[in-house]
Amino acid sequence: MKPSTFYCRLANGRWSWLGLHSLRPAESSRFPLSKAILMAGVYALIWMMIIFLLMLAFNPGPSNPPAGYHYYRSMGAVLIALGTVCAIGHWLFTWLFWNQRVKGLKEKDSSNIRSPRWVMWLLCFIYIPIFSIATPLAALISVENIWGTYRWHQVRTRLESKGEKLDFSDWENDKVPTEKNINGLPLFIEARDNQKESLRQLLNLPERHKPRRDSNHRAPLSLEEWAIAYQTAISNQVDQSNSPRTGKSDLPLYPEATEGADPATIVLKGLSVADELMQEICEASHLPFLRNDTDQDLLNLTFHFSELSVYRSITRFLKLRIQASLTSGDSETALTDLQCAMRLADGMERKLLIEYLVHQSLCHINASIVWNGLEQHGWKEEQLHSIQKQFEKMEFHEALLDAMALERTWGIVLMDEWSKPPAKHTQKSNRPLSERTWPRYAIRGFTRLSQVALALTFEEWIAPARSWDPNQDAVTGIEFLKQMDIKPWEKRHTYNIHYTLAKMTLPAYEKAFEKSLKAKHAMDSIATACALERYYLANQTYPETLDVLVPEFVNEIPRDIMDQSILKYQRTEEGFFKLWSIGDDGEDNGGDSTDQKDWVWPMDR
Repeated sequence: MKPSTFYCRLANGRWSWLGLHSLRPAESSRFPLSKAILMAGVYALIWMMIIFLLMLAFNPGPSNPPAGYHYYRSMGAVLIALGTVCAIGHWLFTWLFWNQRVKGLKEKDSSNIRSPRWVMWLLCFIYIPIFSIATPLAALISVENIWGTYRWHQVRTRLESKGEKLDFSDWENDKVPTEKNINGLPLFIEARDNQKESLRQLLNLPERHKPRRDSNHRAPLSLEEWAIAYQTAISNQVDQSNSPRTGKSDLPLYPEATEGADPATIVLKGLSVADELMQEICEASHLPFLRNDTDQDLLNLTFHFSELSVYRSITRFLKLRIQASLTSGDSETALTDLQCAMRLADGMERKLLIEYLVHQSLCHINASIVWNGLEQHGWKEEQLHSIQKQFEKMEFHEALLDAMALERTWGIVLMDEWSKPPAKHTQKSNRPLSERTWPRYAIRGFTRLSQVALALTFEEWIAPARSWDPNQDAVTGIEFLKQMDIKPWEKRHTYNIHYTLAKMTLPAYEKAFEKSLKAKHAMDSIATACALERYYLANQTYPETLDVLVPEFVNEIPRDIMDQSILKYQRTEEGFFKLWSIGDDGEDNGGDSTDQKDWVWPMDR
């Protein structure tokens, strides 16, 4: 049975007019378009009524909606939309085929072929979906594709005329020779080749021998606890000379410290097995951390989590060695290791948000290293002065904006790939993104409008951050975070499905700005702490206020980034001091770090 015959027989049935038989035209009369539209509206209303009744059945009352009610409401809207499309498609095709039959009758060509009734019902499951749902949806998708292509071209042209970067033409690096890239060290290569192995094991830290602690105990391990770990590892180690394993799994044996040695000596002796490796790392620490020459395509997420984890492991190793060196009174070796750790953090690329966050984490670790030395008064005055200057120069805001700009570019270029016709399948093991199978099913217009939403979101939401200078602007950190609050933006775009990708990324971006402010506060705090320690070395006590540090120890009194007031400072009963910011709640709680009411340094991030 042809579709035209099917639809004409369906329309001839009295039940299909729902009792409005007077609207049904005679077999030889033309079908007015107005009747098709009228009947489509009737069927659409019936659909709406059925869905509405089903929603009422799932909702016992507006004051007590059941769990998942919003889900049912959304599904109801989808079903109503599908029912409406089906009704419109059905009656428009009925109008088309009826009039084709009328024309055929006039030409002595009847399409009213008789066939069993069961064939009629069987074809309902074929023709109704194809002509009543698939065809109208295909038409809507075509309109979406045309509109999306036009809108993206319009937005892209406007943004590029303003200097925005929406592709990787200015971002990609040339291939970097291994000798100019710390990423080419064997440690990083081996981490990429063997990601399942514990990365800290590459530096031979006895992680599995650490003393058991309460799960709520978050403080870092003390030297005494690390000494126990090394002693346990030494007592458990066996000769591995005949081991069939190869590579870094065959680590050298820990040397034993002399009997009765103090914890710092035991730890330094244990750490000495990695001296050669750490010397190689520190000698190369002046080199930048750049993407390796086999991983240039940003679309394939060129950073390696293994490489970033190695960076953190190196910094933790140096932190432990510095702590032990300061305890044993060797501040010069400790300073050399600290400079290595700071160069590693400074040389790391910060193009992607994950790289920026790892860089920020390394800076926090380096700051905590300095703080540990301050607590035991292990740094000398000239060392403190040098460290203070380095931390005073640290900034995070501009690097974060650049990272977010590249994240937006990454999303836009990725969707550009989705919008391209898929390449033919090849036998390559590492196929480019455009050769993957799943983008070929993407709706091009939806993808283009999602690009528009992503580009406009960045332009709209990020504008306050681009114009804000944390060092000079009168807008406080608290006001800035309020400006970057995503809730007002989400309300404006609640029902726009094209903003789905933007809604997925903005919470992470909003959190990144808060972390950036915390990092800036931490760097200001550790620089101020160095000045306070210099004052202590000169006067054997800490000052009552920060005012006395000017101008001998600081050029100006540091300010709280959150409200632009003087950084909060207080001497403690233990003979030390604490520094804090009022935090994002805007209230000074006297340095109470509970639930981070105040940002007290050192603080949990």
